[in-house]
Amino acid sequence: MLLIKTVLGQDSPAEIFSDQFKTYQELAEKQAIDSALHYLLDFSQKMQRSSVDTCIMAYEWTLLEAEKHEKPSVVHDCLEALRFLYRISGQFEKGHLTAQREIREFIRPDDTTARDIDSYLGLLYLDWGKYDSAQVYFKKYYLENKIAGHLRQTGIAANNVGLLYSKIGEFEFAIKYYSEALELAEELNDTLATIYALHNLGGMFLRMQFDVEAEKYLLRAESLCEQSDIESILYRTKILLAEVYKNRGSYERAIKMCHEGLSYLRPLQIYPRMVEAYRVLAESYLAQGQLDSTQIYLEKAKSILSHVDQVDLRLKVNQNLARLYQALGKTDDAVALMESTMREAELHHRNSFLADIYHWLAGFYQQMEGWQESSAMSIKASESRIAWESKRQSHQIYEMQTGLDLMHKNQEIAVLQAVQLEQAKQVKLQRKLNIALITILVGALCFLGFTWSSLQKSKIIAEQQENLHQQEIKMKDQERNLSVVKALVEGQETERKRIATELHDGLGTLLAGIRLKLQSVLASNGEDNNATAIATAERQMSDAYE
Repeated sequence: MLLIKTVLGQDSPAEIFSDQFKTYQELAEKQAIDSALHYLLDFSQKMQRSSVDTCIMAYEWTLLEAEKHEKPSVVHDCLEALRFLYRISGQFEKGHLTAQREIREFIRPDDTTARDIDSYLGLLYLDWGKYDSAQVYFKKYYLENKIAGHLRQTGIAANNVGLLYSKIGEFEFAIKYYSEALELAEELNDTLATIYALHNLGGMFLRMQFDVEAEKYLLRAESLCEQSDIESILYRTKILLAEVYKNRGSYERAIKMCHEGLSYLRPLQIYPRMVEAYRVLAESYLAQGQLDSTQIYLEKAKSILSHVDQVDLRLKVNQNLARLYQALGKTDDAVALMESTMREAELHHRNSFLADIYHWLAGFYQQMEGWQESSAMSIKASESRIAWESKRQSHQIYEMQTGLDLMHKNQEIAVLQAVQLEQAKQVKLQRKLNIALITILVGALCFLGFTWSSLQKSKIIAEQQENLHQQEIKMKDQERNLSVVKALVEGQETERKRIATELHDGLGTLLAGIRLKLQSVLASNGEDNNATAIATAERQMSDAYE
């Protein structure tokens, strides 16, 4: 957990931010802790406009409250802000711990934010003076984005690699990467990235003592800052231009430019840049022989460096102070300070500084006729230059290795693209075959469906025809039956007519004769011929019976 310990010596947020503390408590009590924490986040962000220290205190307070109430999203926001603020304020150990915690608790390996952390750690180690560690992170960040084709991130990475090379004295490689960053920034129309690239190129040419080229890039950066109203980084341009004018011997102009840069820096309290401004001011006054003013600004720089862990700046300021003491006639103080500076440079393996320190001490001992000490320092200076050259060669090897890695990666990408192209062709061909097969299958299914439908229709028609045939047979049978019935009925009718005719014509005649015979018998009243008539009637009755 990060503790609030400010340069003001205050330990409680209630004392540091009394009004905000009351508002925060009221929001937490009357509304909810989420609203209260978001109020603290907004307040912390606004503090960036006042000073880095105040902003850090505000974010640390917010972080403590978010941890206490177990609000991970707010914790993450605070860690993101704090790691940046720790770096620019020179609190590298805290920045390192904050970044590691963010990676451990919030960043997945496949998350794009992991790349941003790589860039941050590279810059942190670079400012910290741990160049080998910075190199690892810069190389990883640069290659990943270069291969992925991320132009904006590649530009950022190129700037970072350029910074590394400028630190170790590989000026040509630094200019190469800064130029790449400038091209990408202009291609993307990114004003801020363009300004940073111009700053870096100007600073690089300044270190190479190409003042005309340096001024050209820095004036362009200054113009872009003013046109785009970007005052937050205008201080850097002013300080670099001041160093250009100092190198030319235009000390008054350099002093004026330094004070303009400080007017932007002081409200922000970006201490490493303030030290640079004070150092340029001191060197300008020292060159003019104004030793009191030189001492004032070097003491200011040294006071800041007692709170900021910047080895390179501390070594530069100490060397300036040693030269000041030499100019003031304080030879013992100068030697003591230069020797302590030498020990610190040796401790941190700052070979670029050691060569100059050894050379200065060798010259001093020679003046004092300390031939043995002078010889020892000369040997160390030579060894330091050899070690520095070896370091430069190792970084040249690193650059070659980076190029080879990039080439191999590009070859792998080319092979992968060729494979993907072939796979795409195969997929396209397979797709066409699939479409053809599907078309054939659909056609076959349609044909089978049509055939099946036709068969079904034929079957139905055949069944219908068979039904019709059966119905015709039934109708013919019915007609035949009707004919038989009709013939039977007609035969019966004929028979009836025959029988009726026979009954009428035969039996009726006989009965009528019998009736007449009987009437004649009854009318004769017992005459003799009645027997004959009765016999005749009897015979006729027999015939009728038959």
